[in-house]
Amino acid sequence: MKKLLILSLLILVSACGGRNSNQPEMKPLENAVKVYLPQSVPYYDPMVIASNIKAECSSLGSQLSSFVKRYSTHHNIDIVRTEDITNINKGYVLVLKIRNAMSAGNAWSGHKKQVLITADLLKNGEKVKDFTATRNSMGGVFGGFKGSCDVLQRTVNTLGSDTAIWLSKNL
Repeated sequence: MKKLLILSLLILVSACGGRNSNQPEMKPLENAVKVYLPQSVPYYDPMVIASNIKAECSSLGSQLSSFVKRYSTHHNIDIVRTEDITNINKGYVLVLKIRNAMSAGNAWSGHKKQVLITADLLKNGEKVKDFTATRNSMGGVFGGFKGSCDVLQRTVNTLGSDTAIWLSKNL
């Protein structure tokens, strides 16, 4: 009974969240570098992505874009999310694509998720740098209580941070 009570308290404490003291305060961006990014990151080749991921986790591309924006502010980068980046030829544009996404396993047998991204950084319409990154997740703590899309979201969250760090070193 005591173990059950302790486990219940751990779940309650981890679910409550709260402010993470390790994250820096959000301040207005000063002299930030502006980078354009699609509102929703597209799949490089939709035929490669499993149909269940496209159907059930349809917001994966917009989540990735949102995470890149969130983490870039910590590096004084102003991500401007826009519907169409193809006509932007002044300043910086990040052409980000989801190359592959894998969703194997489940809450009972164990999650095995992976997302692979590629990016081209353009300046005034010319490619200046490129980037490839991949992240895997098995769901983390209490992964058995998470759905497949939630675990895939963990990977794009981390990839958003990876992309922001890469941008900060290459602008």
